[in-house]
Amino acid sequence: KHLIELINDILDLSKVEAGRMEVERIDCEPHLVIREVVKVLQARAREKGVTLAFEAATPLPAKIQSDPGRLRQIVTNLAGNALKFTERGGVRVVARVTGTRSAPQLAIDVIDTGIGIPADKVDKLFQAFVQADTSVTRKFGGTGLGLVLSRNFARALGGDILVTSEAGKGST
Repeated sequence: KHLIELINDILDLSKVEAGRMEVERIDCEPHLVIREVVKVLQARAREKGVTLAFEAATPLPAKIQSDPGRLRQIVTNLAGNALKFTERGGVRVVARVTGTRSAPQLAIDVIDTGIGIPADKVDKLFQAFVQADTSVTRKFGGTGLGLVLSRNFARALGGDILVTSEAGKGST
C-alpha cells in the first residue's frame, strides 16, 4: 500500500512538473469530503491516543464547484501529517467560508498540537523530497511529497496552502 501511494505521488509530481496536472470542476459536497477523510483517519488517531475532530466555523455551502478527489487528497495529506507529528492533544479540521459574497472561498484549517516547525524550516516544507529535519524523517517517516502535491493541487483549484507554526506548540 505504501509503495502504491509513493508511486502515485511521484506520478502526480511528474504531471505537475510537466504542466499536465488536471483538476475537475464538478459539484461536490465539501462537508462530506472532509467528514469522510476524518472518519478514515480516526483509527490512526485512536491508535496514537490523540483526538481528531471536524468542525464548521461558518455555515458551509451544500455544494461547491471543485475537484472532490483532489480536495480529498489535500485534506488527507494535511490531516495525516498533523496526526503523524502529534503525540498528545489532537488535531482539528476546521472548515469555513471566506472571501466575498460574489467570490466565496472554502478555507480549511488543520490545527494540531504537535511538535511544530521552527520558523527557519517552514520554507523547506514545500520542496519535493525535502523534509524540515532529517532527524524527524527518521522518527516519523515520509517522503516529503505530500505537502508539495497538496500545495500544487490547492493552487490549481484557485487556492493555496499557508503554514503557521511554533516549535513545540503545534501548527496550522
